[in-house]
Order: sequence, then structure tokens, then C-alpha cells
Amino acid sequence: DFQLGYFNSYLPLIYSLIFINFVYLILRTHRNLDNLTATLNLTSLFLVILSLSSILSFKFNTQNTIKLKTLEERVNITSKKKDVSTFRDIYYIILDGYASLKTLKEIYGYDNKNFNDYLIKKGFYIPFKSRSNYVMTFLSLASSLNMSYINDLTHRVGIESKDRKIPYQMIKNNKVMNFLKSKGYKFVHFSSGWGATDFNQYADLNIKYGIGNEFLKVLVKTSILNAFEKRFGFIKGDERKKKLKTFSDLAEVHKIKGPKFIFAHIVAPHPPYLFGSNGEAVPKAKLKMSGDIWKQKKKYLNQLIFINKKMKAIVKEILEKSEKTPIIVLQADHGTASTFTDPKGGAWDHPTKTMLKERTGILNAYYLPEGGKQLLYDSITPVNTFRVIFNFYFNTNYKLLDDKTF
Repeated sequence: DFQLGYFNSYLPLIYSLIFINFVYLILRTHRNLDNLTATLNLTSLFLVILSLSSILSFKFNTQNTIKLKTLEERVNITSKKKDVSTFRDIYYIILDGYASLKTLKEIYGYDNKNFNDYLIKKGFYIPFKSRSNYVMTFLSLASSLNMSYINDLTHRVGIESKDRKIPYQMIKNNKVMNFLKSKGYKFVHFSSGWGATDFNQYADLNIKYGIGNEFLKVLVKTSILNAFEKRFGFIKGDERKKKLKTFSDLAEVHKIKGPKFIFAHIVAPHPPYLFGSNGEAVPKAKLKMSGDIWKQKKKYLNQLIFINKKMKAIVKEILEKSEKTPIIVLQADHGTASTFTDPKGGAWDHPTKTMLKERTGILNAYYLPEGGKQLLYDSITPVNTFRVIFNFYFNTNYKLLDDKTF
């Protein structure tokens, strides 16, 4: 990555020299270039049409995205059913890569007791033995949002497949959302900027900010744009603003009338590290999201401390201002990866017990009012989250699954 970034910083100079040399050769030649010009024009036209078709397809599939300045402008989404007065808002907030209390203490040397105590004082139940069911976001969310293990995908796509289309679709068109919408809930989806949770065409309301997404971050990192990003920080600034706006709107989304299922996947404290402990910008921050970036423990902790402050304020606002006491789930999709090292490479292919303990140790906190937390237990995992919630609040009869990690 260092070599790639070093090379990219010289790309503007390299491209400029190539362009100048090309212009010089054209001016010096005495040949007829009509055929070359026609060929290049046809190639350019084909590339433009190809790009336009992709853009139009994307626009067509995301036409219900709403980008309004205030939540007050969004409150008139109508419910599909009238008899919804007994239903509570349900917040499902994924804090990506948020490690467990034990992991933070043993591997990061940080005691997160203050944040956990705050949540418990507010009425949350925290299962301290909880862990993730899978070690990757796209698998964890496909599982928790469908209340089931997804190991059968192996038989459907093949054991060597890296195709994520099916789990991505399972995240978007999931059982939890469909169940709640059938009860008259509105589905409010916060954009994450990542893959399957950047936009959801099944949502009644998509809340999206800025221009940044997963593709753009990779493009900037691996192209000439890297040189401009280092100088101007346009993507990093956009990412910071997007997360801050997500926090502020999460505290206000209760203003939308009627019962709502609010899903917010926040890619933090997971890298990139864009926030100091007080929310200040991190100097020379990188957009890197994996690999040895996890070893920067101080930056991870600073971002986690800031996330704690924002979540305290959000929880306080939601509980105090909601018309009816809501259900709130704060949950990580997986833990951290600071111990994933292998001098020969391939640590992910040969993980140690220490690596797996770190990666699967997660924050998992439930606010289930009016006695809902009586069904919780200390080792509950995300796959059983909505089985418990639906059984208690909607009188379903889902059998709890064995809590396992794959």
C-alpha cells in the first residue's frame, strides 16, 4: 500500500509527460490521421454510451432516494395500515467493528466500562458473552436480518465462490424488514457508503448524504485521484460530514409519524480513522479500511471514544423524545483484527484462537422496554436478536437457534 500510494503521488507528473510527448508527436507527424481519428471517436462514443447506460440503470434503481435538508420534510410518509398505535419504533444500529468489553481491555488496554455502565443505567441489557455469528460484514448482516444461519449458501454458490450478490440481496430484501412492513411499519434506511447497505430500494425512505461510497474510496486509493485526495481531502471530508449527519438525524428520526424500523449501518469505529476522541479531524488520515490499519490501536480507540459520545447523546435523545418508548439494538457485525498477523502472509486462511476471539468479540446491547429483556441471556448472538424481539412484542413463536460462530 505504501508503494502504491508513493507511485500514485507521481501519476499527475507521469500523465503530463505522456500527454506532452503525445501532442509533440502529433504536431511533428506529416501522416494523414483521419482513420486514427475516426477510430478513436468511435471508441470514445462506445465508452460514453456504456457509462451512460450504467448511470441510467443506477438512477432508475435508486429513484426513491430522498435527500432533504430536515427530517421535518419527511414526516408525511403514509403507513400502509391504520391500526399501528401499539407498535414501537425499532432502531437497529450497526456499529461496524465495535469490539467487546473484554477485547478492548485485553488487546487494546482500554476499559470501556463507562460506556457500558451508561447503557445499563439507561435500561439496556448487555450480554457480555455475546459474539458475532460470522467474521465478515456481508455474512453477519445477511444472517441477523434474516434471523437464520446462511451456511446453505455454500451449496448454492460453490465453496470457492467470492460472489456476494446473494448475501447482498438478502441484506436488502430481508425477513426482518418484510415482517415489520407487513405490520404497517415504515422502513427508514440510513446510507452507509458500503456495498449492500449504501442504498435499499425496498425502503420507504433512504437517507443519504454526500458523494462518497465504497467504489469511490477504492478508486481514489488506486488511481491518479489519490494525489488530489492527499492535498485536498475531498473524500475524507465527505465521509466525516456523512457520519456526523447520520448521528444528528438518528437523534431526530423519531419525529417521523407512525411506527418505524430504522436501520443504520455506521462504518465506525471500523477504519478509516477520521475522528479523534473529541471528533476532530485526524491529520493525514488514510482511506484504508483493512490490513495493517487495524494495528493503529490508538487511532481506533480515539474513534471509538468519539462514537461512544455520539451514541450516548443519540440514546438520550431517542428515549426522552420518542412518543412511545422504542426498541433499540446497538450491535457490531464483527470485532477488530489487530492480531491478524502472519509473517508468511495469509493470516485469514490460518487464523489462531487469539485472532478469532478478537474478531468475534462484539458490542451487543438491547433496550427492550416493558419486560422484553427478560427473554435475553448472556450469550445471545445476533442471529437470535429479532427472534426474541418478535416473540415478545408481536407474539410470534420463533424457536431460538443455538448460538454459534462460523
